[in-house]
Amino acid sequence: MKTKKAFTLIELLVVISIIALLLAILMPSLGMAKEKARQVVCKSNLHQWGIIFQMYTDDNDGKFHEGWRGANDYTGLWLHALRPYYSTNNDVRTCPSATKLTDQKIGGGKYAWGNRTGWVAGDDDPFNYGSYGLNGYVCSDELNSFPQSMHWRKLSVRGSLSKIPILLDSAYWKSYPSETNPPAPQEDYLRATETPTSNNVHANYMASHTIDRHNGSINAVFFDLTADKVNLKSLWSLKWNPVWQERSPVDWPDWMTRFKE
Repeated sequence: MKTKKAFTLIELLVVISIIALLLAILMPSLGMAKEKARQVVCKSNLHQWGIIFQMYTDDNDGKFHEGWRGANDYTGLWLHALRPYYSTNNDVRTCPSATKLTDQKIGGGKYAWGNRTGWVAGDDDPFNYGSYGLNGYVCSDELNSFPQSMHWRKLSVRGSLSKIPILLDSAYWKSYPSETNPPAPQEDYLRATETPTSNNVHANYMASHTIDRHNGSINAVFFDLTADKVNLKSLWSLKWNPVWQERSPVDWPDWMTRFKE
């Protein structure tokens, strides 16, 4: 009667080593596949936001929402003004690569901004959070330090619609970038050190978008209602407002040097 031959310790170790080697080879590919899937969902979210903005403007004479109306009036902010169009789908607020919540109104590459307790004075909405930020220059009648000539105000405008951003991956809920804004000196710079406000015209709002959320890029939805990837170094080439003059920073911070131009 023949007996079954068992694995020796050396053979077992060889098998384990081969499995470990295969896992080491496959894991980066699996990670890349997961990130690709998250990017697809993020773009889908932003495409839905494009439809939401279109429905809102169709119902309001082609105009965007008003925007900031004062310290105790949050009704003109985009999350509130557009709530009737997305209230049954709060998942559309966040990119799947940035679902961790902070306890502040500012986020970061892998974090959403806001919290679940409300962050606007007098607001009882428990869902004030997200990971997308509005291009503040789209608002139709906002009380801020910028002249009305710097606001798009309507969705139907002349120009290269595919370069005018409406909503983007962001560490802050709204931004007013300037051509002279430098990139964030470090990846989580805004979340750690700076809270811009609508009246702070010197704030580095571009820092809220220079976040490494999708391997050197972020996603955005534009006036032509397409959602697409924007390389971080291309943010200054977008048409943020009607008087925007395209320029690029002279120097890139160390953490951005590995990214594509």
